[in-house]
Amino acid sequence: MKIFTQLSLNSLNRKDQMFYDPDAKFRVERVINSNGAQVSPGDLLFIVRPVPDK
Repeated sequence: MKIFTQLSLNSLNRKDQMFYDPDAKFRVERVINSNGAQVSPGDLLFIVRPVPDK
């Protein structure tokens, strides 16, 4: 059984280092591990890319 925890990109930011701009929008480009294999902590699961402003 797999248990997933909801997360936001903003929750990955820290006071001393900002990884993702909280005002930017992002799009999921690729979802990794779609073959049903077991997921381990620290595995790369999503690749996100900023959406350009129009």
